[in-house]
Amino acid sequence: MGNATNIYRCEICDNVTANVRYKAREMMFGMYDDFTYFECGACGCLQLATPPADMGCYYPPSYYSLSGSKMARVANWLRDEYAYTKTGILGRMVFALFPKFGLQTIKQQQWPQSARILDVGCGTGAILRVLARHGYQYLHGIDPYLAQDITVSSTLRIEKRALDTMTGDWDVIMFNHSLEHISAQVETLRHACRLLAPGGVCFVRIPTASSFAWEHYRTDWVNMDAPRHYFLHSHKSINLVAAQAGFHVNAIVQESSAFQFWASEQYQRGISLMAPVSCMTNPLRSAFAWRQIRAYQVQADEMNRTNRGDEIALVLTPAAAQHS
Repeated sequence: MGNATNIYRCEICDNVTANVRYKAREMMFGMYDDFTYFECGACGCLQLATPPADMGCYYPPSYYSLSGSKMARVANWLRDEYAYTKTGILGRMVFALFPKFGLQTIKQQQWPQSARILDVGCGTGAILRVLARHGYQYLHGIDPYLAQDITVSSTLRIEKRALDTMTGDWDVIMFNHSLEHISAQVETLRHACRLLAPGGVCFVRIPTASSFAWEHYRTDWVNMDAPRHYFLHSHKSINLVAAQAGFHVNAIVQESSAFQFWASEQYQRGISLMAPVSCMTNPLRSAFAWRQIRAYQVQADEMNRTNRGDEIALVLTPAAAQHS
């Protein structure tokens, strides 16, 4: 449960009135460390009040975007190919259990294959690798938590570095569930805006507190992901951040999945995401039958239809371009 407090100042809108404090635990790896969050009473942004001194220890080598077993990499490859192409029986089976709607949303953008694309916080580059397989020639990824740089091919390189060290002109800058991991929200998007070429777009995928999942599960909501997520934006607060950074929100796409339900239900039972009996690590040993996962997906589809899903994608364009 949350408690009203005036102690914390919202970093998005500066509000200090009727902010509600929550205690959340680290649940991905089952560390169970406690962290304080608060929800802004004005803009609705849920934000981390007490960041750990060393955030790096919460991104171990086993973190999903940085590593993974050979079997997991194969399964993800099949799933991602199905998500992008809608072909492949095995990929369809994996997608049914662990959907990845982001690749479908990306394909719908119809960026030209000549587009210069930068993926910020890309891990080992799963999404970029899909784009590379389908003809994109100018791809680059960055992630400060990588162990080392990765050269995938002559057209795809991934570097261990942060956005504020980047230069160049980019047609597309993506934040695929990485913006929420960054403490400097406005400054980060401002830098992205400066790096865009004329006509460029910023594509942002984030979890959102404007969702049934947050309202229902509160600190057991899987996408709260304490302490890695600094900010869980509401629809209102992400619009505020975008405007402060010099962007206009052109579109918001709902892309939540059954994950918000089964993983949050596990958290309510004290089961971490990477536990041996988690649906993530071993679906055959999990508490959820196939029909229950399908029922959760039907519920997720309804949340998306009513704009109450817990994951969204935004297409941002420089506000200056709207008036030129």
